[in-house]
Amino acid sequence: MTANIQYSIAFLVSLATSLSLTRFVGSHARRFGLVDPVDDRKIHTEPIPRLGGVALFCAVGLGIFALCLKSGFQTFPLGRPMFSALLGGAGMFTLGLYDDLRPMRARYKLLVQVGIAAAVAVFGIRLTGITLPFLGEFALGPWSAAIITGVWLVGVSNAFNLIDGLDGLAGGVALLALCALFIVSVLFGHIGAAVTTVLLAGAIIGFLRYNFPPASIFLGDSGSLFVGFMLAGIGLVASQKTAGNVSLIIPTVTLGLPILDTALTIVRRFLRLQPIFSPDRGHIHHRLLGRGHSPRNVAFLLYIACALFSTAGAFLAYPADSVVLLVVMLSMMCLVGLALLIQRLGFIEFQELGRLARGSISPRETIGRNVRFREASTRLAELDDVRGIFEALSVVFADEQIPRAEVRLQRWFLNRRPFVATSDGRGDDELPVWTMSCAETDSEGWWEIVLPLVGADERRMGSLVIWEEGQSYAASLSHLHVISEHLRIQLQQKLQLLGWPEAEELARHPELGILPFEKAVGAENTGEFGHRARRPTGSFQDLLGPKRTK
Repeated sequence: MTANIQYSIAFLVSLATSLSLTRFVGSHARRFGLVDPVDDRKIHTEPIPRLGGVALFCAVGLGIFALCLKSGFQTFPLGRPMFSALLGGAGMFTLGLYDDLRPMRARYKLLVQVGIAAAVAVFGIRLTGITLPFLGEFALGPWSAAIITGVWLVGVSNAFNLIDGLDGLAGGVALLALCALFIVSVLFGHIGAAVTTVLLAGAIIGFLRYNFPPASIFLGDSGSLFVGFMLAGIGLVASQKTAGNVSLIIPTVTLGLPILDTALTIVRRFLRLQPIFSPDRGHIHHRLLGRGHSPRNVAFLLYIACALFSTAGAFLAYPADSVVLLVVMLSMMCLVGLALLIQRLGFIEFQELGRLARGSISPRETIGRNVRFREASTRLAELDDVRGIFEALSVVFADEQIPRAEVRLQRWFLNRRPFVATSDGRGDDELPVWTMSCAETDSEGWWEIVLPLVGADERRMGSLVIWEEGQSYAASLSHLHVISEHLRIQLQQKLQLLGWPEAEELARHPELGILPFEKAVGAENTGEFGHRARRPTGSFQDLLGPKRTK
């Protein structure tokens, strides 16, 4: 059977199967409640079926069956390396399907993934060396080859699992990468890998018919882990210039977008003192959505980035040194462009890392704390009522174990009357209207740091006061700077914009510890001030009613 016939059979069978099965699986998954629920981290606004990986896996399997049927089942038509990769992909699919049906803890999933990758590395895809541009070939021993293969297979599988957070993104990125890997496979004479890329591409095209924004079905872990593992396996097999000697730079550049996004995610979560596998909304596609782009536009932007990476990876298969040098230079330009994009997207973690590199701050814990304070100031900007602002302050100060914090406002601001300057130009006396206390700060050895709240017209409205223990004052300077430059400024802008609520409004929410003007004056006159705002035990909605944002 010629290669062209193999390509045609593989593509048409997998495409037709995927088109028919995806819709069938989606309707039945919805009927049985096998959907991805809506939460604050996710983008979709209604539950969506998440078993698209089932249709995709079946489409690839049926395509392989058709090839075996055509060859009379005498030999496996794709070769031993791809046979082992497909077995590993089946294992990843089974693991992901189990996780879709009964969610597993991340550590257990990782252990199973390592086991699957180790089996493929030892018994299937065996490497004897790697080739690096301008450096030549490096021989690998059995253990080093198995470790490199296993890390690659697990890493790329999880990279695709992580970027599967936007309609059509993972499927489109995989399709573009498969185009490059098909070219590499043909150039290096790996027909089995080339046919497998065509099989997978047909299945993904059929799936994208229902997954492109707005999606009616998701890949789920079963699909993203299967596709990621197959891309990793195809990349290793297709990039072997000689038997067992892989040019690892080719699949690395080809899969540059998911690898880069995963690397950024790991660094971000490390700096934030968060578990590596904890979900968040900090991926590149989340940041682009936060900039106001629609899901469809974000998908197209990332398709363009992936197409550039894939083109560079395909060109690396050509042996000429001039071509390799050109591709490396273009790749470096892409990385510089992405670095500028990262800066533009406002990754606070990397801004703090830059301060660390310049010697402005030191430990990792300080970076994580500063990031969380800056994120709190961003959340403050989204609120449009005073109650919500003070609830948010209570939460962030309690979470970061600030011993005590207090907001004091001047009489003129509280009583909604004109500003009257005192002899020192500061204005009226300041009255405490809100306090959050986690420790007794009346004894000696505590520092009281007063941060002024000033309006746009330079009139002082009050103060944000922070207490810190004297022994830890030096270590606190960095996050106090962040509080002053971000949280304080956001607070004073919001107070000036919103004004101070009427007493009747505040009386309905005494649990926040916000004092109306009359009570603040009374507490000051009688010496009874000291009401402490405790961190709310209920949800934001339970405490404040419907959330209002800009």
